[in-house]
Amino acid sequence: MATENTSEFLAGCELDPFSDEGKKAIKCRELLAEFTSPPRSPNDISFEDKVESNLNLHHVDSLDLVDFTMSIEDILGKGLGDTQVQSIREAQKSDCSVKEFFNLILNGSAT
Repeated sequence: MATENTSEFLAGCELDPFSDEGKKAIKCRELLAEFTSPPRSPNDISFEDKVESNLNLHHVDSLDLVDFTMSIEDILGKGLGDTQVQSIREAQKSDCSVKEFFNLILNGSAT
C-alpha cells in the first residue's frame, strides 16, 4: 500500500488545495479512512483506490451509511437528498475510484 500525501492526493483528484472543494475533499478522505476495514491512515488512501475492493467497504451496513451520510452533510454544510444518497451507495457498490467517489459527493457527478 503506497502512501500519498495531501498535495499528491488533491492533485490526483484535480482539486486546488486552497479551494473549498479541496478542503472538503481532505475532510472526506479522513472520514473515508475511518470507514475502511481495518481503519487506515488518510495518507494510505489514494485517489486511484477503488472504493469497494481496495478500501474493503463491503462491511458498511445501513446504520454505517446513515452515519457516513450525516458526516458528509456536516462536511458539505448542507443536507443530501435521497437521490444523492442513493447515488453514493451505488457508486460504492460499483467500485468506482476514490476520485470519482469524491466528485460525486462534491459535485453530484462521478466525472
